[in-house]
Amino acid sequence: MTSSFIKLAGTLGCALFLLVSCGKSPDSVHQRYEQRLAEVMSLDYPAPRLMPPPVAAKTSAQIEADTTIDFTTFSKLKQCHVQTLVAERNTVSGKVQAPSQRLIYDRRFLQALQQCLTTANEPDWQQQLQNWISLKRRHSRQTLARVFDNSEEFKQAWLASSKTIDINNDYAASILALNYLHQLILKPDTVPNSAELENHLSAIASQKLLARLLHTYHEPMQRLAQQTDWLVEHQQHFRCNNGILTSRIKQALIVFRTYFIKDIQATGSHANGVFFKVTAFLEELARLPYLQPWVTDNVNLLLKTQAEYQQTLRQHVNFWQQVHQQCKVKPGQY
Repeated sequence: MTSSFIKLAGTLGCALFLLVSCGKSPDSVHQRYEQRLAEVMSLDYPAPRLMPPPVAAKTSAQIEADTTIDFTTFSKLKQCHVQTLVAERNTVSGKVQAPSQRLIYDRRFLQALQQCLTTANEPDWQQQLQNWISLKRRHSRQTLARVFDNSEEFKQAWLASSKTIDINNDYAASILALNYLHQLILKPDTVPNSAELENHLSAIASQKLLARLLHTYHEPMQRLAQQTDWLVEHQQHFRCNNGILTSRIKQALIVFRTYFIKDIQATGSHANGVFFKVTAFLEELARLPYLQPWVTDNVNLLLKTQAEYQQTLRQHVNFWQQVHQQCKVKPGQY
């Protein structure tokens, strides 16, 4: 029976755009759903008990200092472009690089050191280069973490927002951007293109997909749980004697279809479609070394809230399944 509900929601796709274009917020949709159920069943509905999502305190972190290179050693680096990179870092702009540009710099530096190593002949010099490569690999992991916890774009991406997922928006730019960054985590030797990286970060900041997903799941999860509790508390009013559908229960089923199937579940399904396209990135990000706790906490909260939302939605659907079965009606046939 659950698949019937899902199928019904899918067949009403063209109506969904009309519903959203009317400007209904998730708040108002849930409120109307609750009010109409209470009205048709002649029951009181309690005021919702809602808790805002916990806000993780933002903290900043520094990257450990680079090794000082003496003049004699510095002269040995002439053949592999490290000298140019050292000079670049010592400019005014090089000392105040944004996290994304520092990431590019550190990965370029790492590549230059690896090039030096291929031409090094002296064992002591080879060992020195190996030590620097190990240090730069660690720096590169730290600068990658700073992109996610200290860049203005990612701070904007998590910025508290009352806006939820828009069913008319596929968020393709944000999905592409987050998966691009996922590849940078998986491929630590890849040097990203500067313009491409900045464009992706800009999309992440402007669409605020991560904050939208969290808001889409967090409050509706609470309201759905309370709606299900209310339905279970009054389940005797939703029983059909001898399987005969009463006028009152028929109206309640119409309310369920109008507000839950066509709107609440449809919005959740769209959010899930977007969420599952970035789940692998979120899971990888939660494991990223050197990441500040506020980002890890937000990522884990989003993953946890989505899972709880799914469970809460299933419990709500299960109640209405039982009503359909006990009243011997199929979804939409009333």
